[in-house]
Amino acid sequence: MKYDGIGVHPKVKELLNRYSILKDELSRLIEEKEYITVTEIPRLESEYKFKLGIAEYDCFALKIQMRAMRHEVKIRQAALIKGEIITDEKVKEQIDSELKNWKEQIAQMNEEINAAKIYLNSPTLSEEEVRQFKMLYRKLIRNLNPDINPDLTEEDKALWLDITNAYKNGDIKELRALSLKAENIEEDIKLNDENVLDNISNRIIEIRNHIEKTIEDINKLNSGYPVNLKDKLSDKEWVNRKNEEQTKQIEDLNKKKVFLKAMLAEFV
Repeated sequence: MKYDGIGVHPKVKELLNRYSILKDELSRLIEEKEYITVTEIPRLESEYKFKLGIAEYDCFALKIQMRAMRHEVKIRQAALIKGEIITDEKVKEQIDSELKNWKEQIAQMNEEINAAKIYLNSPTLSEEEVRQFKMLYRKLIRNLNPDINPDLTEEDKALWLDITNAYKNGDIKELRALSLKAENIEEDIKLNDENVLDNISNRIIEIRNHIEKTIEDINKLNSGYPVNLKDKLSDKEWVNRKNEEQTKQIEDLNKKKVFLKAMLAEFV
């Protein structure tokens, strides 16, 4: 039964109004959390990889090269001390085994940088579309999110799954279409139930608990990577300074690399 406020006991009406306000607040918080998770974090991660990841990749790749060179020096020195002859193939085999995890990391970094470029070049919604998208999703959260509506039918749960998929894919047209299916979903509190006061009171307690938990989750997301770098990634001076630090480190590593090359040349 949808609540219309007609013929409802004042106490029930008071609780329903409080419950409705809390549902609106929880819907807003859930939408905020989802937006951070689905939109902000991927965007900021991609922005970080694009602006800083390339220099970090070059620096890490150089570190792997130097680690391989140091390992080769140790292998050849050990063989020399033992009076053994070791082939280049054997040296390569031992180095590859030693640096397997490092090489997997550098390959992953490369994939992430390429994925970031694709993501940042993908079509995006306009500011007005984003506003509509968020408001529409918030309304659907209020009516269909299981944390707010524990008595959903199986059909409603399936509809909610489609809605969350459309939201994650940024498909505003699909979200609009699905919202039409949700228009006639009724309030899940039975006003003619003799325990209606207890039912609403319990729902209010549950909603408050969910609000507290969602606020905690949002605070954790905002204080963690990459959301905590949002302002810095928009600061060109900070980005340039970080890249300059990486460039300086690369220059220092290249100087040390020359020394390692000289050591390896002695074994030729």
